[in-house]
Amino acid sequence: MSSKKSIRLGFVITSLFLFISVFGLIYAVLIAKQQRVKTAKSQLGLLVEKASLENKMEQSSLFFTINVVKGLINNGLLENNSKEDLVNKFLSLVSEVPQIAAISYVDETGKTFLFKYDKGDMVTYLTPDDSIPEKPLIIDKKSKNFFFEGDSIIQYPVTSLLSYSNHLTAPYDSIKRYPLQAIPGASKSNGVAYSVRSHDSIFAKDYILTVYMSLKRIYNFISSLHITDSSSTFIYTSDGRYFDFNKISNNDFSSLTAEGYLVPWDSMNGTLFYSAIKQWKPESGTDSLTSYHSFEHLGKDYLAAFYPGADYKNGVWTCYVVPEGDFEVLVQGSLGAIFILSAIFLLISVGAVLFLLRKFLMKNIALEPLTEKELQLLIKKGENDKVEFKSTIRMNLHSNKPGKEIELAWLKSVVAFCNTEGGRIFIGVKDDG
Repeated sequence: MSSKKSIRLGFVITSLFLFISVFGLIYAVLIAKQQRVKTAKSQLGLLVEKASLENKMEQSSLFFTINVVKGLINNGLLENNSKEDLVNKFLSLVSEVPQIAAISYVDETGKTFLFKYDKGDMVTYLTPDDSIPEKPLIIDKKSKNFFFEGDSIIQYPVTSLLSYSNHLTAPYDSIKRYPLQAIPGASKSNGVAYSVRSHDSIFAKDYILTVYMSLKRIYNFISSLHITDSSSTFIYTSDGRYFDFNKISNNDFSSLTAEGYLVPWDSMNGTLFYSAIKQWKPESGTDSLTSYHSFEHLGKDYLAAFYPGADYKNGVWTCYVVPEGDFEVLVQGSLGAIFILSAIFLLISVGAVLFLLRKFLMKNIALEPLTEKELQLLIKKGENDKVEFKSTIRMNLHSNKPGKEIELAWLKSVVAFCNTEGGRIFIGVKDDG
């Protein structure tokens, strides 16, 4: 096989390997992208599923608490029990339902009862008709539970006469949701409130019962959701506010005002949350809608799930974010084998192409054909590093006369040299070589 044919065959084989390796790399990258998104969506699905279960548990706890207190109301126990008995009943209730931050009720006279329980350290009892302001009464010295008699909580809109009046036309047992607000007895902490109208059949009185679920509970709920170190969870409201939990140190909410951790979205510009929230569209008011969106933050791809949760009517939403994955996805399993082999073939193919190009170019370097005008100009310029003039070899050594056959032999020798691949040319000048 001639040298030119060998080079052509080498180019064909190398081009085939080059095509296969490039195709393999593209295939591996595309499949890796799909796997990254699939893995990220699977992680988000676990988060949403866990959040859904947690929300159902919170709703179950909420309705359980409401039903227990309604039972006390319906049987006249709020009127028949002493303050100590009521406090102990509520203490027993909230110890079973840690999701509840506070319980209160108000009747048509404005008499208000508030029970707030915090880690077994304090019980607060408030009613407007007591005459011993700010005087604590120790119920249990061992657990250091107190109840306070004195200041009214009428100023809180949920548990007020106005709230009571608004509920008078509502059907019994219908639950009304309230937006985020300060929790009575803990004005520096926000919570979500649920009120229900209930009837005391013994004393023929109506009550408005309110149960509060604290933001601290939401924060603890968020902390429990992380399934990977790289996942992030954010709580925000549909009216453009964000819960900045980074401002909370050591899980202590008492040092903040309600506005301290509720900040506008725009104040989070440049953060992962802000990049994610720009993709959010509240397309529906149903509590079953979870939307997924891909986005980029600081040159890295992420996938976000926006979950309305059980309290979407109060405008509280949750955003879960996970990274779509990094380069290591490409070098794992069978996909990694395809990627590595394709990369190896690509390097070999590129090396072969460079070798063949060098060989081909060395063989095919030639002077460009010149026009007569260009040739005359070249002669006129004279010798340089690429042009040299030599006398014509025309002398026949046998006859000592010029001969055309000598010129022809010389030209054949030069042409033969040009057809070599950089070898040597030997031109005989005597008969013995």
